[in-house]
Amino acid sequence: MITVLFVDDEPKVLRGVQRQIDMVTDDWQVVLASGGAEALAVLNRQDIDVIITDMRMPGMDGISLLAKVARQYPHIVRLILTGYANATDALRAANFAHQFLAKPIDTDVLVDIVQNTIKLRDMLNSCELRQVVGEIDTLPSVPSLYTQLMQAL
Repeated sequence: MITVLFVDDEPKVLRGVQRQIDMVTDDWQVVLASGGAEALAVLNRQDIDVIITDMRMPGMDGISLLAKVARQYPHIVRLILTGYANATDALRAANFAHQFLAKPIDTDVLVDIVQNTIKLRDMLNSCELRQVVGEIDTLPSVPSLYTQLMQAL
């Protein structure tokens, strides 16, 4: 069972995500948080495998949230989902998010991305290696290597 924390300031979006995920897979335990502070409280009391956060939220935005998660919980897979992608935000998010996803996203595609990311994380079965990889801020872009990795997944 994969435990996925969804963070969005819009309750309607959170309910919709819960409903869609429940229809597509029963391999996930979905946890919902309405903002960054609530998400951090959830992380303090519960083991989470994946966090998927909206970028633009009042108070703590998604990038700030993922920066804290990267420092405190580097083993958690971090995804950011936004309908307002621009180059500056994408570059900021790249420092803390494992994947940057555009809204709207098909639920089946999201499930595939999360499952493939979890598989890749689980391949790194060394706790020390996972810690080091989780703390990496940026990786150099190698298009051919990236393409090969994506095809392998």
